[in-house]
Amino acid sequence: MKSQFLKKISIAGISLLFFFSCNAPSEKSEENKSEISNIKTAIFFTIKEFKIIDYEEINIDTLFIQVAFELNPQRWILIARNIDEDPEGLKLLLIDPTKGNKLLYRSKGAYESMILHPTFFVPDNEKTPWVILCALGMDESWGQNLFFMNGDEINEIAYLDIAKKEDADPSLYENGERLADIAPDTKVIKNKTGYHFTFGCDSIIYFGELGDKVDPILKGSSIGFTYFEGELKSKILQ
Repeated sequence: MKSQFLKKISIAGISLLFFFSCNAPSEKSEENKSEISNIKTAIFFTIKEFKIIDYEEINIDTLFIQVAFELNPQRWILIARNIDEDPEGLKLLLIDPTKGNKLLYRSKGAYESMILHPTFFVPDNEKTPWVILCALGMDESWGQNLFFMNGDEINEIAYLDIAKKEDADPSLYENGERLADIAPDTKVIKNKTGYHFTFGCDSIIYFGELGDKVDPILKGSSIGFTYFEGELKSKILQ
């Protein structure tokens, strides 16, 4: 009689344990649901190359034009500075060539930087602003200026203090390595938690402090950036 009673209690206990294990909320399950939701609503960006305009087609005598891109026949992006002494240096300009090269946007100057090279990231959703990363530097990259472009509205958002580390001619670069434009190796995704930037190159340098290290060399996959609610933050991924 006693053994039958204990057997019933044991069975009941197992049943209750099974019931609660099946019905109790799982933190991991909730995290997975959140990740799946983010993937479903994510907007993916691809790098798009535009026609480079011949300098002879651009009749602006007051500018030294480093490079110009035709987004469409009515909208050109110029990377240029004033021919006269210009301490602000190179700027990103948006013009309408069909209306006498009407200036629609002018960025802040890049000052000492000898380059301001744009890479255009176009979303798979027409309502989402484009992302433009502009490499700064001289012989080597100093990092990236981040812009959002929504039609004729362009906003300079933040600075990504990161560059790609790659092999180079040892007679020209110390240790046979140079810091290069990381934009071509950058992946951009937007979801409910912001714009996310990750990197597909083997080795990068992060300019600044990261924990107890200054200007650390990292694996490309080990760090990312997120822009959310007006703030750009770096994050360690692994």
